Amino acid sequence: MTKNLLKFPITLLVFFSILLPSGSIYGVNVKLAISVIALLVMACYLPKEGVEKKFLYALMGLISFLLFYTLIALNNGIPGQDIISHGTAISSLFLLIYLPTFAISKKIASKDEIIKIIFISLFVFSLFKLSISTAIWLGHEPTQVRLLLESIFGVSFIGLDTGSFYRVHWPADYLLPPALYFILQNKQPHYPFGKLQKNIFLAVFILAIIIAYSRLLYVYSLTAIALAFILANKDNNKKILIIALLVPTVLIYLLYSNSNMIADFISLRYSGEFAKSSDATRDAMLNALLQSFYDNFLLGRGLGAGTIGYINIEAVPWYFELQWLSIAMQFGIMGFIPILALALVPAVISLNINRSKYNLGLIIIYFFWLMVGIFNGFMLTSAGGVIFLLFITSLPTKKPKLRNQYRDIN
Repeated sequence: MTKNLLKFPITLLVFFSILLPSGSIYGVNVKLAISVIALLVMACYLPKEGVEKKFLYALMGLISFLLFYTLIALNNGIPGQDIISHGTAISSLFLLIYLPTFAISKKIASKDEIIKIIFISLFVFSLFKLSISTAIWLGHEPTQVRLLLESIFGVSFIGLDTGSFYRVHWPADYLLPPALYFILQNKQPHYPFGKLQKNIFLAVFILAIIIAYSRLLYVYSLTAIALAFILANKDNNKKILIIALLVPTVLIYLLYSNSNMIADFISLRYSGEFAKSSDATRDAMLNALLQSFYDNFLLGRGLGAGTIGYINIEAVPWYFELQWLSIAMQFGIMGFIPILALALVPAVISLNINRSKYNLGLIIIYFFWLMVGIFNGFMLTSAGGVIFLLFITSLPTKKPKLRNQYRDIN
């Protein structure tokens, strides 16, 4: 009974972490409430079943880390509300990995089930995005749509009128490229769906990527598709690979029947006014972050810290698009090195266990996800936690006992 009680809030937590752009609906922090429920059920479960030491060490490590850098922040005059905000974001990412992996370790849920929840949630999220873009394309005023969504979720999306569709971009978009890789490689249990669902998911995911209108996401997605094509086994479903290349080509042709318009579309995003606007912001962040990092090289400025010379968002002063650099500024070399090491652990362990073509491709995509933090600040979100969870549950962590048990990843 307790197992089912724990599995249900974990399922909801993963679902809403992908679907909701913030943790709230009409001011009610849904994800926080679900997390608290899951932790309480887990606390009731532990005395009966016990827990592996690694989970206790992980929890103690997080608490110690947050307390230490809270003291550093207070010493540097960081406001308490900023410390709490930053600590909540880190804890949210941690819980999205911690709770499902705990459930897997206790056989409350399987890896297959967690991955299936992620894919279904991502499909609903993609349809939600497409419905917003379609509504604006059909004539609804973008400002009104944005205000409506902001009133519901407390946060708006990154929007832009591209001329033929309206850009809708949220952190969960970075789940889409690894999802493409899983679908195209057609590996069980990493993609636990049938052929029809596979084709539908693939088309919807590609459309969701296109309307994100993100340079980095486009490159990431093309990398995932290329790896799936290069590393595909001879018996893999080539039709799916053809669809993956054909769908965006046909869509772009329908949207931009004039070849000059295609060139304009690409140049505006990669070297035109849209790109220059984004890059100018990052340049300002870069200079300010570097200066603050040099001034607080060893220990950083602490939890919740922004830079002295540049604040990106007044309400969230610790948030920067150059996320890895902001982590170095906030936690110094002393905190940055263990954080980076923890991020690399899943890939290192998996590489030592299984060096199949499929697994190597998955590790390359995982490193690409880590590189996203060089340019964007989406890593430190609950959606970022789900992305880490997807890779952790997909990468092999144990050596196969029998050859046929792991034929899907060899």
